[in-house]
Amino acid sequence: MNFDFGLFLAALFFILFAGYIVFHLSYFFGFYFKYLEIEDNCIFIFELNKFKLKKNTLDEILGYSKSEAYFGKNGWKSKSIVIYFKNGETSELVKVFLSNFDSLEEELKRKKIKYLGFEGYQTGWFYRQYKFNKNRK
Repeated sequence: MNFDFGLFLAALFFILFAGYIVFHLSYFFGFYFKYLEIEDNCIFIFELNKFKLKKNTLDEILGYSKSEAYFGKNGWKSKSIVIYFKNGETSELVKVFLSNFDSLEEELKRKKIKYLGFEGYQTGWFYRQYKFNKNRK
């Protein structure tokens, strides 16, 4: 049995390339996937990328804005809601990755959370920059 080094290198590069693609797709899914629940006076947001559950009261919310998230240079876009907290944190909730997105805005209005306006998509070096955080500092 002869060892074909060229075949070995081709197989190795294919495995590395496939692993690279799988890693980035799973990271992409984990970065945007969030689970949200609003109960009484609290909002619960589970973030898969941090694997943590944040619990905030509705009094800790500064407001929310509507926006759109773009995927790819000329790819598709999805509606999103950005929730701003008084401590400076933000949480972007993208419609594609949130099952109860359609009822979210109605629930925020019903709880009398301030609407800050439409926010255009502003990219930063590695992550998105949020417009209404810059105005508060």
